[in-house]
Amino acid sequence: MKNTITYLLIYLVVLACFSRCDTQEKEVVKTQLFDLNWKFYYGNTNIPEDIKYNDQVWRNLDLPHDCNKDYGLLKSHTITRIPSGETKVVWYRKHFDIPESWNGKNIWIKFQGISNPYEIYINGKCLSVNHNTSEIFESDITSYLQSEGENVVLVKLSKNKQSNGIYSDSFGIYNHVWLVVKDSIQTNTWARIK
Repeated sequence: MKNTITYLLIYLVVLACFSRCDTQEKEVVKTQLFDLNWKFYYGNTNIPEDIKYNDQVWRNLDLPHDCNKDYGLLKSHTITRIPSGETKVVWYRKHFDIPESWNGKNIWIKFQGISNPYEIYINGKCLSVNHNTSEIFESDITSYLQSEGENVVLVKLSKNKQSNGIYSDSFGIYNHVWLVVKDSIQTNTWARIK
C-alpha cells in the first residue's frame, strides 16, 4: 500500500510538471511576420533634420535586406570610392499600429539576423545598443509602445570598411523580423517560431 501511494505521488508530480509545460507552450498568442513596408536611408551618422521625418526621401523595401547584395545601393552611392577605414551607416524605419486585441499582452520583437553594431529605437526611446558579436536580438517592447496611434521602430547600423576598400559579410537586416504577442507570464518561446 505504501509503494502504491509513493508511485501515485510521483505520477501526480510528473503530471503536474507536464501540465505546466503545456501551459507555457500556449503562452504565445500570435506570431506576426514584421518584414513588409520598411523605409531605408543610406547616409549620415545622424539623420539630417530636414529628412528625419520625411518618408518620401526614404526608400521603400521589404526585409530581409542585405546592403552588400543591393545593387541599386552600391551603384547609386559608389561605395567603392569611400576611403578605407570610413564607416558606412544605414537606417531602417517602420511605422505600425497595435491592434486593440493585443492590449494587456506582452509584445516582443525579434530580429533573426541584424548586423553589428546596431542601435534600435521604439518611438524615439532607445531599446538597445549592441556592439558585440550577437546578430540575433529579441526584447519585450510592451512598455515602449503606444496602444493608440502609430508606433515607429528605427534601426541604425554601421560598419567599417576593410582595408581593401570592400565591405565584407552580410550588412543590414538580412533575416526575418517578428512581432510575438504573449500572455503576461514571461518565458523563452522563440524556438517555436523558426
